[in-house]
Amino acid sequence: MRPADFARALAEIRAATGRRFGVNIPLGNPRAPTLLDIGYEARLQAMVASRGGSRGQRERFRAIGTKWLHVVVSVERATNAEAAGVDGLIVDGAEAGVHPACKQSGLVHEIPSAAEVMRRLVADLEDAR
Repeated sequence: MRPADFARALAEIRAATGRRFGVNIPLGNPRAPTLLDIGYEARLQAMVASRGGSRGQRERFRAIGTKWLHVVVSVERATNAEAAGVDGLIVDGAEAGVHPACKQSGLVHEIPSAAEVMRRLVADLEDAR
């Protein structure tokens, strides 16, 4: 999405609802830095990242209260995201197609293993309260 269109879409969503919302920005996108700046200025409540590491953005967004979620396709990537300090995970299997998996396995296979990483994230969030 072009930056101007993204900014306009965020303004339209905000005007249409008083509810919280977030967006998914693929971090591998060449426009990601500009889109992240626009999302930051819009004070997004949730940021869903995919296709890359947070590149220091997570801390910036967390400072304004944004929850940082990351799309992962394997337990290895879930563990990496946990180590990076994400607030939550979105687990896709190989059937997602676009997200390259370290191991090509389906979602049903990945969920039990990723659940342990998710339990640790929840425990960390509860400890932080």
